[in-house]
Amino acid sequence: LATHYTDDGWLVHSKPTKGEGFMSFLLSPIRRAAIWLVGSKPPASTPAKPQASARQQRTKDRIRQANGTYEHQLRERQNQKRRRRGASAKRKSLIGVHGHSSRARRNQNLVRDYTVPTLWSADAARYREPPAPGGNLVFESTPSRSYITGDTQSVLSIDSSLSYRQMSPLAARTPAKGDRSATDQWVARLRKKIEDTLSVAPPATRIATPAYDRLEQAAQSFDARIARARAAMAFTLPDNAPAVLAQAKAGGFAVELNNVPVSARDMSTLGDGQWLNDEVINFYMQLLIDRSQRTPTLPRVHAFNTFFYSTLNDNGYARVRRWTRRVKLFEMDLVVVPVHLGVHWCCAIIDFRKRAISYYDALLGDNPKCLRTLLNYLHEESKDKLAVAFDESGWTLACPKDIPRQRNGYDCGVFAVMFAEYVTRDAPFAFSQDNCQFLRSKIAYEIATKTLVSAIA
Repeated sequence: LATHYTDDGWLVHSKPTKGEGFMSFLLSPIRRAAIWLVGSKPPASTPAKPQASARQQRTKDRIRQANGTYEHQLRERQNQKRRRRGASAKRKSLIGVHGHSSRARRNQNLVRDYTVPTLWSADAARYREPPAPGGNLVFESTPSRSYITGDTQSVLSIDSSLSYRQMSPLAARTPAKGDRSATDQWVARLRKKIEDTLSVAPPATRIATPAYDRLEQAAQSFDARIARARAAMAFTLPDNAPAVLAQAKAGGFAVELNNVPVSARDMSTLGDGQWLNDEVINFYMQLLIDRSQRTPTLPRVHAFNTFFYSTLNDNGYARVRRWTRRVKLFEMDLVVVPVHLGVHWCCAIIDFRKRAISYYDALLGDNPKCLRTLLNYLHEESKDKLAVAFDESGWTLACPKDIPRQRNGYDCGVFAVMFAEYVTRDAPFAFSQDNCQFLRSKIAYEIATKTLVSAIA
C-alpha cells in the first residue's frame, strides 16, 4: 500500500496503480522513515470552516434581530402589567367608603356646600338653598365648570386636581331661609352685579389715526374728481355689443392676435367676481401694441407678457435677453410690464420720455424691489443691445397714490389693464371701483373684436 498525506492533511493508504509498484518499492524506506519521524497524525493546523455567503449572513442577522425585537416586546408587556398592578393598588388605597377617591369626594363636598341656584338658563341648574349668613358663595356654571365668588367675581376652575381653598364671605348678608321675597331681591342684586361686571363699555373717545385719516381724505378727494370726470360720459358700448358678448361666451369661441390666443374658457374669467388669467392680460397687451402701431398720434408702446417680470426677477437678465431681439426697446416711448404677485395683479410702466418708472397698485402698495429690478434691466439691456452704459441720472422711481383704488379682492386684473390702457394714450384716469362690472364687459368686447375702444363711453 502507498501511504501519503491528502490536501486536507490526513494520512491515507492507497493501493498503487500499475506502473507505480517498483517506484513505491524503492521509495518505501524513505517514506517509512518520514512517517516514523512525523507520525501518523495530521498537521497541527486544522482546516478552516467554510465561510457563509452574504445571503446566508443576512438571513442570520434578520433572525437574530427578530428574536431581539420579540424579547423586547415581551419585556415591555411585562413592565406594563407591573405598572397597571401598581396603579390599581394605589387607586384602591384612595377609594373611600362611598366608592369615590378621597380627592374627588373632597371636591364634591366643596361644590355641594357652596352652591346657589344657577342664574343662566342654558345651564342645567341644580337649585339648592342659599348659604347661611356669613358663609361662602359660589356661582356655578355647569358646562364650563367655573365658579364665581360673589364678592370679587373672580373665576376659579375646579377640577379633579383642585385642593380645598377658603372662599371669601359675601359682603351683604344673605336672606334667611324661607323668606321668598328677600331671596328674589338677593338673586336680582347678584344678577345685576354679574351683568355689570361682564359688560364692557366702548371707549369714550375715538382712537386717533392721523395717517389713515389723511389717506382716506385723499382717496375721497380723488374719487370725487373721478366722479366729476365720468359725469360727462355715457357708459355705453356699441349697439352690437350684446351679440358679440353672447358669441364670446359660446363654447367654440376662439380669437388670436400676434400668436396670442384666447378661448371661451379664458373669456369666462371676465365674469363678475372672477380673477383675470394670463391669456386675457397678454391679449390685452397685444391690443395696446396694435393700437400704438395703427395710430401715429399716440405714444409708441411695447408691452411685455405676464411672464417677463417673474422670469427676470427669479432667473436674471440672461433668461430674458432674447425677448427683445426684434424690438428696439430704447426707441419706444412707453414700456408696459404686467406684474403678478401670486394673488394680485399690478402694472409697471417705463416712460422714456419722462425718464420715470412707475408702479401702479390698486391697493396702494409699494414695491421698490420691482422698480429697482426694472432699472437694472435697463442697464443690462443697454449694455447688451447698444454696447453703451445706461445713464440713469434724472430717472425717478415712484409708486403713485393718486390713482383709482380697488375695494375688493378680485378686480386687481381689471385695474392693471385699465392703468395700462389709460397711460398708453396719455389720458387721465376716469374709472373707479364703481364701474368695474362695465369695464369687464368692455374688455370682453375689445378682445372679441380685436379693437380697443378709445374711451369708456
